[in-house]
Amino acid sequence: MAPIQNSPTSTAGRMTFHLRGNGGNYIGAEWISAEGEIVPGTTENLETFMKGFRYSENPGGWNVRFNSPGGSLSEGIRLGELIRKLKLGTEVGASEPDEYGHWKRVTGYCASAAAFAFLGGVSRFVSDGELGVHQFYDEIAVKDPSAKVFDSLDMSQHQFISAMLIEYVFRMGVDPRLVSIAASTPPTEMQFLNEELLDELNVNIQKTLNLGLSSPAALALSPSREVRIEPEPRRFHSFQTELQH
Repeated sequence: MAPIQNSPTSTAGRMTFHLRGNGGNYIGAEWISAEGEIVPGTTENLETFMKGFRYSENPGGWNVRFNSPGGSLSEGIRLGELIRKLKLGTEVGASEPDEYGHWKRVTGYCASAAAFAFLGGVSRFVSDGELGVHQFYDEIAVKDPSAKVFDSLDMSQHQFISAMLIEYVFRMGVDPRLVSIAASTPPTEMQFLNEELLDELNVNIQKTLNLGLSSPAALALSPSREVRIEPEPRRFHSFQTELQH
């Protein structure tokens, strides 16, 4: 089976991490710029980046600012898990130099596998039309939709991937309907979420979540959309193929 993709038109280079700042002296004045495609090793690169500052978790006020077309789905989920472990927030946008020798936020986007990595943030902010999702897919099937490339094992794997995505999204405190929205969008298209959906699905969380990360926990959505802590469901760790999103 060919690798499963989720960014058919991606031309970005591999994701890199840089500490950027606007010159201010307040919480949020510095952020981690994460731009490019998520590839195998991206998660380890972020971990190494943080260790370079001798931090084992967020020193206070740092967000990962995503500007990415996607990439490896399995690596995107691993990246989201690490972001949660490091207690980092997430946001969407590109970083450009300003006229004062510092950096400023400009419009960016976060799509496919990067959208799932984004969900790892203990606080999350994304604007209308910046977060996009669609189906994970087999590259051969996209190039030749009539080709017979699937067998029963492939179908089983796809069901496993869907279950893994639902479980991950649930643990990140997001409504699992997000996975349904992705699954209903063809791989050659992208569904960018509007402000109403971002709020309804609990994608945007302005207040930092108190997750009690020293003990396993999962997030569930109550009818009032408040977040509560519940025992963590079974976690999926094995991937049989390199997935792309």
